[in-house]
Amino acid sequence: MELTPQELHILDVYESEEYYRERVSPELEDGTTVPADVYVWRDEYRDQLLLDQCDWDYQAFVAEHLADYLIMTKEFMEECFPDQQQQQYQQYQQQAQQQH
Repeated sequence: MELTPQELHILDVYESEEYYRERVSPELEDGTTVPADVYVWRDEYRDQLLLDQCDWDYQAFVAEHLADYLIMTKEFMEECFPDQQQQQYQQYQQQAQQQH
């Protein structure tokens, strides 16, 4: 997935100071590599990690937290990037209308 510089900036702001973005080249099953950006937890915030909790589970997240997470990210966009949020919403609406 290719992100625009503006989209990467939004992610940088969202991830905040606890993370830094790093370019990596993961290897796929067929042996090829692809460039990717990942967010890495900064060592100086290590004491904030919840290491005593069980491993993250996608299905549990969807069932228990997704609705609240989507509300939180929508509020983040409205607060930090109101112009971009409205533009993206309009783009998604147009794409949805074209698909139907």
